[in-house]
Formats: sequence, structure tokens, C-alpha cells
Amino acid sequence: MSRSDELSFTELMQELNMSPRTDAGKFGYHLKTLVEAGLVTTVPASGKYALTDVGKIMAELIWEIEEISRKKARRMLVRTSSLTMEPFERKKIVEALRREANAPKKIAEAIAREAEERLLKLEISYLTAPLIREFVNAILLEQGLEDYRHSMTRLGLPVYDVERLLEREHYAPTFPDKVHAATGDAVMSEYTLIKQLPRKVSDAHLSGIIHVCNTNYWMLRPATIHHDLTFFLENGFEVKSAGLSLAFSRPPKSLRAALLFAIRLAHLMQSNLAVGQLIDNINYVFAPYVSNLNLEEVKKAIGEALLHLNQTITSRGNILPLAFGLTVTPPKYIEEKYGDYTDEALILFKAILQAMYEGDSAGKPFISPLPIIKICNKMLSKNRDYEEILEEICKLTTRWTTPYFINLNAEWQTREVSYGWDLSRLDSEKSEDSKYLLARTGCLDTVIINLPRIALEANGDDTKFFSRLRKAISLAIETLNVKRELIEKQIEKEHLPLLNIRDGGSPYYHLEHATCNIGYVGLPEAVKIHTGSWLYEDVNALSFAEKIVDFMAREVSRRRGRWKVTCISLEKVGERLLRTDIARFGLKNVQEKIGGELFYTHNVHVPLYAQVPLSRRFIIESRFQKKLDGGHGLNIYLKEPMPDVEYLMKCLRIIVARTELGAFTFTRDWTYCKWCGKLFGGFQVKCLNCGRSLRNIVHYTKVVNVYDVLVEEYAKRVKYAI
Repeated sequence: MSRSDELSFTELMQELNMSPRTDAGKFGYHLKTLVEAGLVTTVPASGKYALTDVGKIMAELIWEIEEISRKKARRMLVRTSSLTMEPFERKKIVEALRREANAPKKIAEAIAREAEERLLKLEISYLTAPLIREFVNAILLEQGLEDYRHSMTRLGLPVYDVERLLEREHYAPTFPDKVHAATGDAVMSEYTLIKQLPRKVSDAHLSGIIHVCNTNYWMLRPATIHHDLTFFLENGFEVKSAGLSLAFSRPPKSLRAALLFAIRLAHLMQSNLAVGQLIDNINYVFAPYVSNLNLEEVKKAIGEALLHLNQTITSRGNILPLAFGLTVTPPKYIEEKYGDYTDEALILFKAILQAMYEGDSAGKPFISPLPIIKICNKMLSKNRDYEEILEEICKLTTRWTTPYFINLNAEWQTREVSYGWDLSRLDSEKSEDSKYLLARTGCLDTVIINLPRIALEANGDDTKFFSRLRKAISLAIETLNVKRELIEKQIEKEHLPLLNIRDGGSPYYHLEHATCNIGYVGLPEAVKIHTGSWLYEDVNALSFAEKIVDFMAREVSRRRGRWKVTCISLEKVGERLLRTDIARFGLKNVQEKIGGELFYTHNVHVPLYAQVPLSRRFIIESRFQKKLDGGHGLNIYLKEPMPDVEYLMKCLRIIVARTELGAFTFTRDWTYCKWCGKLFGGFQVKCLNCGRSLRNIVHYTKVVNVYDVLVEEYAKRVKYAI
């Protein structure tokens, strides 16, 4: 009770793992005794129980006694740099000294024994990995072992980890800025968890109950933005608070100038964002610049802009995370302004698709932007212009499989909807004035809930499951509220100058409309642990999975503001949370409960390796996507050879017309040879041009939204022939 404000009779029993059916009488007797003793009282407004002032003093005393007992038993807990809470083990100091400093075993063991003795004398509730490292370094200095001490010094990351970043032979090209960013991320992530977030939130993240995304930028930047490019195309670009740092740009006068203007703006804006950006309805926004230009002239200007975009690296050593939204049915506020430019919008739509189809001069695709294409009845009609657009879409998809599709035909889908680069979702929420709900805002950030952890703790008890889920949701909400306050202060202090550009009174970025996403990982695994069946094999298991998502949606809908539920996370959340659960419950136990492959499914609801017909996968994913107003998507992994354009057009028509999928994409694997620079479709064991293999070969697949190096989880996924 000392850790909660108020708890009901049932909630108290659940915390104590007691059964309301068999233990209520015994528990009620003891609770009554505490009330009569003046330690516990009932809260008139809620009828729940809470500690009295005397009870709080007594609870503190009990905690102190527990702490003394723990120290006498010589037990210590450690909050590690790998984001877990673990018992102290002296052998880990030995292993670190031998691994990182190449210290002889005898010296390492002596140093570890001395460190353990000193740490046991500390009067603190738990240790941290940096604190242990400081003690070890102090002992090394005292004993004159300066060389070993240098190797063990911590720079946000241990020196050893930084050296691994610098020296590792990664399959994909790595720019120096990536290493620089990774080391800086480690420092800011630790600072966020130690200083910025409430202790209970940090502990929940570290222990694997939740996962706070983008901890490196938590106090610094919102996650995404959906741009209103008209704002800059009409007013130019000027950051008055930047002084001499940024030059003023007048509104562009030509298509080429407008495209380069937008790319420069996006590169600058990324310094104020944690994840990515969207320029939606781009074919309408740029339509006025197309007047008096033919298709080839437009395509040439776009090709030059795409080349520039894909040759300019961000400060993190990556290609800019930018998406272009393409549509033939723009939202009301766009239609009112650009409705007279429908023909020009179609030319731009077609030119962007053709330029992306051609790729670069070496025969590689453009990684940026991510084309997000809204498909509706109008595009599926027999109108010649729309048929040509659909054919160009399928050409691009058949060659590079880069587009992501938004199905506006789904009954539940909102026409005025906007999906970001990270597939986070904004919609008009039936508002008459949708502009500031769809643009000049974005996703503030995401907190992920570890559903398998809840299932492991609930041990098949529905009441316990949903009680723990409610607590995890409350933690996630508290975490995101902290971020909103931090970002609000950043904007007020003009530490986010690009988001704070003003048109009169209000800043460009409308923080009050930014969505807060609460996501989850491991839904199918949680259901398997809880019910004993996979959701794609058993109707009751599927029903329980839907009950979980419905419960989350109801809980967040009660909150004031734009709270959403999502299944999308661009971070490798499942991998970390699985490790924390194995550390807590044991590998054998977790493996027996789940069975099959030991992965926590994220971003979808049927595991990638599950042998499920594609039609069944469509049905299941559709049932969940309509519940997830914060973001969703389905990756359809294809076998080689790829279907031809005409056949893919038929498939696309069928998916849009006959399924309730809201967002989906097609994906083929790629094999790239670093030696000769050739790219081949499919998973090839050696280069089909020069014959080289092993380290010279890099395999790529689409991970969520963009292509990345193939990892184990994706290597085992099921592919489909359509």
C-alpha cells in the first residue's frame, strides 16, 4: 500500500497473490485489524483503502528493517547498463576485467573480492553498473594498475563498448556519425532514466515491464511531424530566434526550387525531431509549380531532387527519414486551396512514381522518401488517368517494393487520415476543421507495454492479467505526460527553434494536438502463455487477444487529449524485453510457455514465422488494425519471382476491395555485393555478377517501413507467392 495511493479490497488481494474466492475471510480479518489499529483507513470518495499518516511511518520503518536484513544477508541488487535489475555477482567483475582490460585471472579475482567487500558497506537500496565500475577503478588506482584502469573507464558507454562500435565489421556501410550518435545516445538515455523520469517509471523500463522509446531524445524532441508545407512555400523560411545561424530563404518560384527548398527544410527540421517526417498530399501542394511544364520536365526536376535527398546524410549518419504522401482524394483543407490543380496533381503523382522507379544511375532504389500512397475507389475506377496512375504504382512496387499503401476503402478508415514515416497515424476525428489535427503536429512519442511479462505474472488468471495491464497503461500515460511537459518547456525556451517558427501567435508545431501512443509487444506470445493456444489457431485465443486490445483502447480513451493505441515500434523492443523476461523467469520456463520460436512479435499480430495462409493473415491483421488508431501496418513478404505489373494490379484491387486492411506493403528481399556494387532481387548466397560471397554480400529486407540489413528474426519469416 505504501507504493500506491489507494487500493480496493480486491486489488489488495491481487497484490498479495491471494484468491478472493478462498482467502477473502482471512484477509478481511487482518485488514480490519489494521483499520482498528489506525494504520489503514477507507477513502470516502472511492471506498478504497489507503495508509494513514501513522501507517505511512510504519511502512517506512518496515522498509528500513527489510533493508537492514538484506544487507546483513549480504545481498545486493544491481541496475545494469543492459537495462535489467539483477543480483550482484562478483564473477561479473572478474569477467569484465578479463574481457575489457585483459587482466590476469588472479589479479581480476583479487580486485573483485575487494570491490565486493567495499560495496557491502554502502548504505543504499541498490547498486548501479557505473557505481560498481567507479569502485573497481578506484581500487585499480590504489594498487597502481593504471593501464587496467584506463581500459575500464566509462564514457557513457564503457571504453570497451565504444571500441567495439569503432572496430566492428558491420555488414552494411557505417558512417562515422553513426558511432558518434550511438555514444551520445547512451549518455542521454542514462540521463533520462536517472534524472528525468520518475523512479517507478525508470525501474519499470529497466526491469522490462514497459519500454520507453527514444530515451536518447525523450527530454529534447518530439518523435514525428506531419508538415504543412504551404506555410513555408508562402512565407519562406526564417528562424528569427537563430540570429545569424540560419539564412533566410524567400518563397520558391519554380518546381526545382520548391523541391530543393522542401528537402533543405526537412534536413534542418530533423534536428528538432527524434524519428521522422511526412510531407503529405505532396502532389497537390506542389501542383501550382507544374503549370506550363510537361511530364518529362517535371520528372527531371524530381529526379534531381531525389538524388540530392539520397546523397545527403543526417547528423546521425543516416539517409533522411522522410515520407511523401500521395493521393487523388486530398483532405478538405487541401482541396479548398488546391482543388483547381487536379490535372497538375496527377502529373506530379505520375512523375514522382516514374522518377522513383528509375532509381539512381547504378541501378539502386531511392531509400528516401518513403512513398505512402492512399488507395480509394476513384483510383480503382476505369478512368484512364487513374488507371495510368495505378499502373505506375504497380511498376514501382514490382521493381523496388518501396511504397506503403493506405486503404481508404476499409469501412472503418477515415478519408481524412495521415500516416507518418513511422506509420504513426493521425485522423480528423470527425472534426470540421481537420487541418491542425492532420498537419503541423505529429506523434509526441510511444511507450511500449510488455504483454508476455503480464501473462507470465498472471499465470492464467484473467483478473490479474487486466489488473497488471491497467497498471502498465497508467505507467505509460505518466511517462508520456512527463515528456509533454518537457517538450513544452523546450518550445517555450526556444530550444526547438524550427518547431517554434510562428505565423502571428502560434508556433508551427502544435504540441496540443500531438498524439501520445501506447503500444504493445508480444501479443501472440502473451495469449499463448495465458491460454495455451496461438491466436491464429484457436478462436478463443483470438477473442482474448482482441479483448486485450479493446481494453487498452478503452483505458486510453478515458484520458483527455489525443491518446492512441499502436502496435508499431521502430526500435528492437521485443529483443530487449524478451531478455528481461528470461532473466526473471528463466530461459526454460519462458521457452516452455511459448513453444516454437523464441521471439516476441512486434508490429504485427501473427508471428512472421507462422505457417498461416495469406488470406487468414489478412483477416486477423484487419481485425486488429481497425482497433489501432495510433498506427499499424502489414508487411507482405513475397517469394521470387515477383509478379508482373498486370497481375499485381489485380492483387492490389482485390486487397483494397475485399479486405479491411488499413495499411500494408509488399516486400522482396535484396542481395547487394559490396565488391562490384550490383544489386539482385531475392536472397542470393553469392553475387550473380562477380561470384563473391560471405563478407562481400549484404542481404536486405524491409523492416516495418524501410529496407535494412536482414536479421535472424526476419530470416525465418514466411514468404508468399501471389
